Amino acid sequence: MIRIFRKENWQVWKSGPFSRKDFLRIDPAKDRLLYAHMLAFCSEPVQKDVRQRYSAEERQGRTDLYDLLQEQILRESDESVLKTAAYEAPDDAMRRFAFCRLTGYSFDADARTYACGLLCGITREKIEEFCSEMIRNEGPFAKEAEECLMTEVE
Repeated sequence: MIRIFRKENWQVWKSGPFSRKDFLRIDPAKDRLLYAHMLAFCSEPVQKDVRQRYSAEERQGRTDLYDLLQEQILRESDESVLKTAAYEAPDDAMRRFAFCRLTGYSFDADARTYACGLLCGITREKIEEFCSEMIRNEGPFAKEAEECLMTEVE
């Protein structure tokens, strides 16, 4: 599976080009928006082959980045990957989703709400540790981290 929150995939997933091999690494049902996004950025021969192989319906246009990130944040299960993405991801929306998944924090920005629930296994102690680190390092979400430390996570 192509995991877009992983640093090694940041350059490729946004604009491809994608090969037949890349499509073997995703689940067209669970990664519906990523699949459609990848189809938009691959060559015509690859599109044709992929559609035939997976009996996929024709998907037009590009997918919305917000919706794609919301789908894919739920597919990432590695806490350290999300920590790196919260600090360094090339896109602000990607950083926001990673921070949300690690803390349970919800953003209202860009006329959207960035919320995705906590990553499985995240405890209050881990949230406090991550938020303290974010504040100490003057990270991109230091203000939000302060808010997280003042609230209880359900």
